Amino acid sequence: MKNTVQRVVWIDWLKSIAIMFVIFGHLPMWENENKAFICSFHMPLFFIISGYLYKPSESLKTCFQKCIYTLLIPYLLFNILFYPYWYIMNIFKGFDVSTFNAAIIKPILGILLGQHNSTISSAVNGVTWFLIALFLTRMITEIISHQKHKTYLLIGVSILTIGTSLYLNHQLISTTFTLQSCMKLMPFFFIGIMIRKIYLFERYSKIIYLLIALSCIGIWFIAIPYDGDPYRTFTQMIAYYLVGLSGSLFVISCCRLLNSFSNQIIYIISIGNIIIFGFHWMFIGTINFVLKKFWGIEGEIGYNLLESIGLTLFITFLLYPIILITRKYFPILMGKR
Repeated sequence: MKNTVQRVVWIDWLKSIAIMFVIFGHLPMWENENKAFICSFHMPLFFIISGYLYKPSESLKTCFQKCIYTLLIPYLLFNILFYPYWYIMNIFKGFDVSTFNAAIIKPILGILLGQHNSTISSAVNGVTWFLIALFLTRMITEIISHQKHKTYLLIGVSILTIGTSLYLNHQLISTTFTLQSCMKLMPFFFIGIMIRKIYLFERYSKIIYLLIALSCIGIWFIAIPYDGDPYRTFTQMIAYYLVGLSGSLFVISCCRLLNSFSNQIIYIISIGNIIIFGFHWMFIGTINFVLKKFWGIEGEIGYNLLESIGLTLFITFLLYPIILITRKYFPILMGKR
């Protein structure tokens, strides 16, 4: 059986499309139903991908050291590089960052708390919460992977995190966005592990993946409308996981059909996923600011569907050379030693 951790074409397509969904989902849009639709499954998709590509380490210490290089160091570097933009944009937006506490202490605490906005902390590069959530998920999974009954433990932890998340949302108890998102999304990481374990996307013909994709569309229409807000009832929780799983399986099935179409651009975007994660929010904010100044737009800016698709491709195009430069000269930013 082929080693699924080795680079394969359909995974390149999958990671590239998934990261463009992330850019699309972060664009301000007038047609909120389009944004809600993409946001309902784009992060579950990334956790499923991460779980699918997960491979247990020799020890918890080895996993921790690896995660420091692949997740924590890039996380810190992205926030350090993002800070000047954050500071300047806060000035333009009229926020007071003149004090040492507002300009230094609160951003540092926000970074250490995984991008948390509160009276004592400020999120800097908010979208990088994903790296901290993935770090926590990887470490918990690593602990479980060295236990005797790991499959049952994965199921048990999934039930625990889903139940805890539902309780916190229902009671309107706020911890941090990263922690609550991690609990909500961790089961999708475990689903990715199970998908790889049963070779779901390795052993069947194209017609099977086409049927899976069509079936997922049917589930979408059953589970949607979905309001996109954190689930607070059991019914909302079921809808959230149905939409997240069916949407992810639809995209994965479609990408599996593209396995014969190798493309160098898609390959580069795939390996540069973390660069796009770390910088795309800055590009979105800069483009929004420039367009508002150029056209003299008052109030909030927003885009329609076609404009959002065009901007998603444009931002990916702008980040493409940055991926190439980083890969050659600053591999540490891509999680390389």
